Amino acid sequence: MVETSWWTYVQELIGDDSPAEAAARAGFDKSAFTRWKKGANADPAFVVRLVRAYGGSVLEGLVAAGTITNREAGLMGRAPSPRIALQAAPDDLLLSEVQRRMGRADLSWPRDSSAAIEYDDGELGHLITLNPAASDADADHDPDAEVEAQQSEP
Repeated sequence: MVETSWWTYVQELIGDDSPAEAAARAGFDKSAFTRWKKGANADPAFVVRLVRAYGGSVLEGLVAAGTITNREAGLMGRAPSPRIALQAAPDDLLLSEVQRRMGRADLSWPRDSSAAIEYDDGELGHLITLNPAASDADADHDPDAEVEAQQSEP
């Protein structure tokens, strides 16, 4: 096995998924993973499909695969995507950051049922709304209908 930056990136990107699971998720044959593990270059189309399947940065993936340079991607001096940065962070550093944030945060959720926290995942274009004030008693709440209603609003 040849440890290339692409293979390292792939392992970080897919996390605990097996190559077969990742290939199925990206829509191509798992034999690509065997070739990459042995040091083969990745076809840019495969890079894009895999990275998009996992919600990563296409530019970072193309740089890791050696298809383009950091300069060409405009990534000079930019931090890696949050997912890659979190995966690469040592456990003790990650834990201390969580503890730091919890210490400064107001951990009480707003009781107003209309209050929500929204998170935009960026590249995928999904807006995730967290509303912890919603009770478990609202069992027939349909989140898909709510998303469809939000998407149909002007």
